[in-house]
Amino acid sequence: MDIFFALLITIFYMIGGQIEKGVRRYGVSFLSIIYSYLEDKKKTFREKTRYLKMLLLIGVLSLGYGESSWLRKLLGGIDWLTRLVYALLISLVYILISSGMWYVIPILVIAFQIRAGKILTIGKRFDILIEDIFRGLAIFICTFLTIH
Repeated sequence: MDIFFALLITIFYMIGGQIEKGVRRYGVSFLSIIYSYLEDKKKTFREKTRYLKMLLLIGVLSLGYGESSWLRKLLGGIDWLTRLVYALLISLVYILISSGMWYVIPILVIAFQIRAGKILTIGKRFDILIEDIFRGLAIFICTFLTIH
């Protein structure tokens, strides 16, 4: 199940970056919650309600970090700073879920600083970007670490 959700979250992250933004914002957030509820067999349903804090990912993922994003404009158009703040905000969501998860910060900061280009293009609209693969997997890894 881990590999399935890792692939699904990564694919949703990639699609949301280029085709439909809602897929990234809502799809990644809800998939992370579903995965957490299904995978965490040690806690009762009531104890699992902390995973609902992942709904905060919708807000963070809505900020974006691209050329025309609100966050980049707020930070003076500085690309590396925008990606850093974006990664820190995503990290904050995971830290709110499990207070000792400060170690997710470097995972996400590194993933969001990667600029590696595309592997291939599908059709006329969709590029499989190496950096999107790393970022989607980083979000999955943080979700996985939240459970274990």
